[in-house]
Amino acid sequence: MWFIKAVEGHHQVLTHHQDYTEAQDQFGNIGPVPLIKGDWKRQPNNPTRPDGVIHEYCPPEQVQSEMERLLALHARHLEQAVSPEVAAAWLHHRFTQIHPFQDGNGRVARCLATLVLLRAGRFPLVINRDQREEYINALEAADAGDIGRLVRLFDEIEKRAYLNALAASEEIEQPVEAVTNIIESIAERYQKRQQVRYDQVFSVARQLQSLAKQIFDEYAALMQQKLNATGVPITVRVGLNSDQTVYWYQSDIVSVAKKLGYYANLTRPRLWVRLRMEDEGQITTTNAEIVISFHYLGKENRGIMLATVFLNILYATPEKHEADIADDAANIQPFRETHPLVTEGFIVTHTDETRLAQVQNKFRQWLDQAITLGLAQWERQL
Repeated sequence: MWFIKAVEGHHQVLTHHQDYTEAQDQFGNIGPVPLIKGDWKRQPNNPTRPDGVIHEYCPPEQVQSEMERLLALHARHLEQAVSPEVAAAWLHHRFTQIHPFQDGNGRVARCLATLVLLRAGRFPLVINRDQREEYINALEAADAGDIGRLVRLFDEIEKRAYLNALAASEEIEQPVEAVTNIIESIAERYQKRQQVRYDQVFSVARQLQSLAKQIFDEYAALMQQKLNATGVPITVRVGLNSDQTVYWYQSDIVSVAKKLGYYANLTRPRLWVRLRMEDEGQITTTNAEIVISFHYLGKENRGIMLATVFLNILYATPEKHEADIADDAANIQPFRETHPLVTEGFIVTHTDETRLAQVQNKFRQWLDQAITLGLAQWERQL
């Protein structure tokens, strides 16, 4: 009996030449077998992992019944209005577990996931080279019972596709339209904005801001306890924007946006929280603050906000001679260096309100990493 040979391990596509593909029998002998088209597999296609363990897919005699069950369960997901990312990830993974065809199962699985996403008005599922390892690991985790990693990966791919499409659309010069077409476009946009509550994204951002303050408070309490115990005269404070201070950090946000390659819309409401480390006993010291900013993304309100985190290294520059500093500390004027602490902002959409707990968990992990990096950078400046 021949077994279809999987190349490069689990969940990899098979290599084939014309109407044949490579296979190996139970004795390890490799040879060509006919490539079946338009029908279920007739031989087992269980790949051998690098560690020698055989990963077993659905046996050929059970493919028909398993595919019928797959379709019935997917239809039930559609009736229950399961979110597109969850439905697409589940369908993709379950199909790969069955592995119903002799070859090309991975490509068909990604096509099925794309159909689910397109039906929901989303973007096609595209796995690039940089995401391949994460994609394989997510499939492995789903095999072990944790499909959450695959769902989160699909969600990230969709958000990134939306972000890229938004950026591209704003770079294209629109041709001059007739007045009637412009009026029709205005009416269409107005109706869409009536149907979709874009202000929900700001509500989500406020809840994430509250979570960010809670996280900063936790770090501040821990840091202050350690600093006091070691006698280091540094005060750690957490600050939140008010109506009067919400427009602070504008130049910093623009600087970070340019480095990360996106357009920060500062004409609309925004939010910030900061963790500030300051040695008030010294007037010529290096202080710092870690700031997280929530602001709208893009030139138009499309229900998307972005959170970015940056580190400000604060230096004191005396305007007077050093001999006068002790008597007139008020003349110390700070200047700062701004360093982004993330390579990509945290995208917030108006639909995140329906899965807030999941978004908050992901946000905490993202912010924890940024804070750790920020504190490490500040340490190097001391």
